[in-house]
Amino acid sequence: MPLRRMGETPMPLENDMAKPRKHFRRRYDYRSTLAGMFFLAGMALLALAAVNNQRAMLLVLFGLMVGAFCSGILVARYMLSCLEVRRNLPDRCFAGGVAHLAYSLRHRRPRGMGVVGIEISEVDPPPRLRGVEGYCLYLPAGRSFSCGARISVSRRGLLPLTGLRLLTRFPFRLVQASRMIRQQAQLIVWPALGRLKVNLLTGGSSQISDAAPSQVHSGSDEFFGLREYRQGDNPRWIHWKRSAGRRMPVVREMSKPRPDTLLVVLDAQLPPGAAPDALEGLISFAATLIDSAIHREFQVGLALGDAGGMKLYPPRGGRGQRTALLDALALAQVGNRPGLGEALQAAARGDPSSMHLVVATAQPGLLDTLAVARRLCPRLTLATPENLPELFESAPAGAAAPADIPPAARKNRRFGREVA
Repeated sequence: MPLRRMGETPMPLENDMAKPRKHFRRRYDYRSTLAGMFFLAGMALLALAAVNNQRAMLLVLFGLMVGAFCSGILVARYMLSCLEVRRNLPDRCFAGGVAHLAYSLRHRRPRGMGVVGIEISEVDPPPRLRGVEGYCLYLPAGRSFSCGARISVSRRGLLPLTGLRLLTRFPFRLVQASRMIRQQAQLIVWPALGRLKVNLLTGGSSQISDAAPSQVHSGSDEFFGLREYRQGDNPRWIHWKRSAGRRMPVVREMSKPRPDTLLVVLDAQLPPGAAPDALEGLISFAATLIDSAIHREFQVGLALGDAGGMKLYPPRGGRGQRTALLDALALAQVGNRPGLGEALQAAARGDPSSMHLVVATAQPGLLDTLAVARRLCPRLTLATPENLPELFESAPAGAAAPADIPPAARKNRRFGREVA
């Protein structure tokens, strides 16, 4: 399979998100509640008695019951049509961490009747987000309301969200009226972070420097040499002691440290007879190593061989590279397709002698292919399910880094609900 080089953040969208949902074909839906069914049964009996006895009072009561039932539908339709709703959800979070999901309601009409008893929920939520909902007791005209819920997802992956449902049973709880609003979103759940027991990130940006002077001076620059002053140089970099007795002042030149390079090779091939969760520990180890290296200003790359093919992310630094690599690990598909050989071939295309190479695999029979890699790269670390407890410790449940809190979730958590 040809090798694909990917440098941008992958945003794979599920096909189910683009398919039209049957729920959205009807924006408004009305269903009779249990109390409404008894009310309709009583109304039918009353109508039968009024026809048989020809009593005017019974006909008046029947008309009042019909009016009450119809007015309940009209009032519920009016309240649902006056509302605008918006979901505030972070794009990404760590598995086991806490993400704050918020719903914002706004009454579009400046005057008129307020809305009462509005329930907000997701349409066809993923199994891990079922039970997340919000509730607004009363919202006057022209006002806004926010409610939030804290969610904790224990497994990595992609959680697509298709739309929102507004529901009310006001005023008589005889009719349950709902409104469907298409509002697509997705939550990428990164692998859970743990703790590295062994310092695999030796070196770093403070031990390797370029031979060329740096154009930008910062606190991590090192002294490179002296040269004569040129027009446009910062006077703060003039070396006054060396400039004494010279016709032209001299300035200090600094050398910018060159970041060290880390390449993580992850083989997502499932061992024969193993459970699908057998590789989750290695994926979490790779995510923790990548996150630590990015924060230590390493240039980090990833060679990932999974069921979807071979993916190579060249070594780079910065928050964008961190997002791209963690997205790739979150969406990695565990399968039976061999990927270690292709991943090592991709790693050999760079300069293995000047980088840290970490290979994570669960295939003990393929370890002979690492002999060439050991000769090319003196700093090679092998992580397998057998020696993983010596290198890595999984974080306890709920100890992962939380996602960013949406502003709406900070305003009002009164009706928040925590879901495991």
